[in-house]
Amino acid sequence: SIPFAKEGVFKFYSIFSDYIGEIKGGGFILGLNKFFLEKNKCHYILISNTEGVFVYCIETFSLYHKFIPLIDKKGEEKEKEESNSFGEAFIIEKDKTILLIAPCFNYGYLFIWDFEEGNLIKAIETASGISDICLWDNKYIFASLVNDQCQFVLINIKNMKIEKEFEGIGNEHYGNGIKVLRNDLKGNYL
Repeated sequence: SIPFAKEGVFKFYSIFSDYIGEIKGGGFILGLNKFFLEKNKCHYILISNTEGVFVYCIETFSLYHKFIPLIDKKGEEKEKEESNSFGEAFIIEKDKTILLIAPCFNYGYLFIWDFEEGNLIKAIETASGISDICLWDNKYIFASLVNDQCQFVLINIKNMKIEKEFEGIGNEHYGNGIKVLRNDLKGNYL
């Protein structure tokens, strides 16, 4: 399956084209990623959709957990939102805790959950919706913003706050992705 799939169905095949199994119920898919947890030897698929992030165990084709934020535009707890529009989620480790990190396009939050417990640890508010994130390492994340006042921000995961804002150029509307390219000979580029 590919991003923007409406059905949220994943079919798995072997390298020899043999059907292995499938996962249903991924919702309207906006982002897709994977993660392997060494301690339980399980591969996970992270499905970002319009509700939150759904995580499935590939070995058993079963739902592991649904990470759905209960927070509104003002940062207050709320009922389930009709549409959150989540971008691609990532997994990092911080102080031996496995974190699921997911950007929200609609409300301008970077959500951080405890992957194993399922608890929301922090919702870091940004100036606008987040169109993309890029991991620098397990301590820093760059986030591309939707509005034209600030093109992107650097978020410190250890302190769970925005450390630096990078201003946009001119009146263009931003909202594209962000990737960090590393070149050992000439330094790092955004």
